[in-house]
Amino acid sequence: MAGLLLTACASATTTSTVSTSNNLSTAAELVLGTLKLEGTNTAVTSTQAIQLLTLWEGYQSLSDSDISSKVELEALVKQIQGTMTTD
Repeated sequence: MAGLLLTACASATTTSTVSTSNNLSTAAELVLGTLKLEGTNTAVTSTQAIQLLTLWEGYQSLSDSDISSKVELEALVKQIQGTMTTD
């Protein structure tokens, strides 16, 4: 999953989804935040990992596509956010 997350992060930094104050896209922040959670009490659960993997694969696929829209990518980012807990 780490390889996919890093690939998604690379795609996220070149794809203009919602940008935050530190100039990272929301998708890139989600990737980095997920990686930072590893080894903590709030690490991604196996159930979340399965759901996230599917969503990140979709994100990567849409990022690589010439016919995907920004709206589709933003919808996937929102789904990824919804999969994560508030912790």
